[in-house]
Amino acid sequence: MSLDTTVVTNSTPVQVEVLIAVVIGFLIVANTTVTDILFFDDYVLPDLSECHPSNQSEHCQDVRDRHGLAVDAQNEIGDKYWTELVRQGFFIGFILFVIRMAFGWLLAREGIRKIQTSTILMAVFYGVVGAGIFFFGYVDTFYYIFQNEDIPSELAWLNGVGIFSEAKSWTGDPTLVEKEDLFLVNALGIVVLGTFAFIIMYVYANSGKKHRGIA
Repeated sequence: MSLDTTVVTNSTPVQVEVLIAVVIGFLIVANTTVTDILFFDDYVLPDLSECHPSNQSEHCQDVRDRHGLAVDAQNEIGDKYWTELVRQGFFIGFILFVIRMAFGWLLAREGIRKIQTSTILMAVFYGVVGAGIFFFGYVDTFYYIFQNEDIPSELAWLNGVGIFSEAKSWTGDPTLVEKEDLFLVNALGIVVLGTFAFIIMYVYANSGKKHRGIA
């Protein structure tokens, strides 16, 4: 039996929990996307569309003043909103990590299961799923899918955001995030989560605790 087969065979509880964590993560991100659609489209997008650099109307100047922006700022008007989305991503990841560690602690406290390395890694996985799905661009992808719209060929607002600061150079124009860059970042997220999941499976399968029923 090969190493890969042994790991898969002896890590069924981890596989089940990885699936649960991923489903929870995507449900949370899907819910956040719906919020993004409702709030961004109704409250942020109108100002972004109206307040182009040459629009020096009283309303646009008031918007820029409230955000402490230059008199010709446009995309920067949405920075506070996008910063809040990033904060939510981190916080959701932290909450999922704490919840999973709390379950591990409760099981250990009752003498049912000791906290093992795989327990901590699984808690970290929950956190990575919660935060990572945000930062690997799935909110942006879902934003268009949920509205049955085509993803634009250029996504300039992502140019300086997280991993996209580097990913924008992966295809086409190296100074601009394009649709292909977004898809590659989405795919990278799956690879990262899959690799992390396999590491947990390996640790669990070689811990001698394969019958514990939970990581």
